[in-house]
Amino acid sequence: MIIGITGGVGAGKSEVLKFLKEEYGAMILEMDAIGREVMEPDGICFHKVVGLFGEEILNKEGCLDRAKIAGIVFRDPEKLEALNGI
Repeated sequence: MIIGITGGVGAGKSEVLKFLKEEYGAMILEMDAIGREVMEPDGICFHKVVGLFGEEILNKEGCLDRAKIAGIVFRDPEKLEALNGI
């Protein structure tokens, strides 16, 4: 069985996940953490994202600058769709 837990900040998602893990032994996959991992320089999406936006979205450490990307995608729905496609 797969259960998706969504909600806003402070909605209790973490408590629900904790309960499911402790009471039922559920395997928990936190998609935010996985999303960050695949965007790291050695992650499977990094080069595709750089290819889409260009190297100007990299910070001085060579990692994706999420604020720069957000500034682009929230002004350009096509770029947001392309990013979501990656």
